[in-house]
Amino acid sequence: MQLPERVVAFYFQTDMHRLLLLILMAIVAIPRLAAAEPDSVRRHAPVRAVVASAGSALVINAALTELLKATVDERRPDGRGSDSWPSRHTSWAFTVASVLSHELYDRSPWWVAGAHVAADAVAMQRVLGGRHYPKDVLGGAAVGLVSAELGYMVGRLVFPRSYPGLPEASSDWLPGIDVTTAALFPLSGPAPHMSARTGVMTALRLSLPMAEWWGVAVQTDLRSMPVYTGGGYVDMADGWGISAGMALGASADGRWSPSGRVMLGVVRNFHMSGVPHPGWSFSLEAAGGAMYRLTPQLAVGVEGGYLCQVMRSTVNALSLSIVTRACF
Repeated sequence: MQLPERVVAFYFQTDMHRLLLLILMAIVAIPRLAAAEPDSVRRHAPVRAVVASAGSALVINAALTELLKATVDERRPDGRGSDSWPSRHTSWAFTVASVLSHELYDRSPWWVAGAHVAADAVAMQRVLGGRHYPKDVLGGAAVGLVSAELGYMVGRLVFPRSYPGLPEASSDWLPGIDVTTAALFPLSGPAPHMSARTGVMTALRLSLPMAEWWGVAVQTDLRSMPVYTGGGYVDMADGWGISAGMALGASADGRWSPSGRVMLGVVRNFHMSGVPHPGWSFSLEAAGGAMYRLTPQLAVGVEGGYLCQVMRSTVNALSLSIVTRACF
């Protein structure tokens, strides 16, 4: 069945519209992770509820992914096909990671952080392997997150008392490791007469509070942005970065707490066969947002920020991130 042309044009006419629509849906879904009746005590869901929720998530993901791939005509960067958006591998990876997170979040925060790392690894492999643009894996990640949340909504409707509420947890600022998936929206290109399009960055960050509202942070990341000229697509601007700086945070009443950081670092640039670039470049990142505490040692959140990287020209970009924090 074909969707009406006006509907397709409204929702899918630009990369920004597609990404923001799905990312906003994912952000709205984050506080609902494992949420239900607040006055109950956590217990493991019966098998039938897990099957209903996980099965619904997988079915919804398959339907959404295939519908979008059949609707959106997007050629792959390696030229092999016109069904690039969204990335099927990434949507499945994030759906499975979300299902695992729903079922195992109360046992250990490292299950959730590990699932997020694994899903990010799939996404970055698709980009670095030349099979997808960054916007394809970002779309796939958003589809995966939305599918999982919709699946668990179905599970709770069918078995309303099988998923009790969140355990008691404060929003104390604790040492932790953040896993971050970020969409990058470039404001400038990496070299004269070149422009950059929507990029992706995944990062692992260690944060250590030193005082009531500030601490130190060390981060390693992978990033990728497609580069264009007047003649069209040129190549991916890929890089591996390491940075350090100040982490910002505070304890707050309730489950929500602020977060932020300012990081300086260096980036080792690679690939970019058609883009003039230095082997190394400097990077600055500043971001702020909020975290939602699910358990005493696990939080999820969203952040918005600014990123710049000094190459032949200074690449300026805005960022929108989802964050998983495992505290210790």
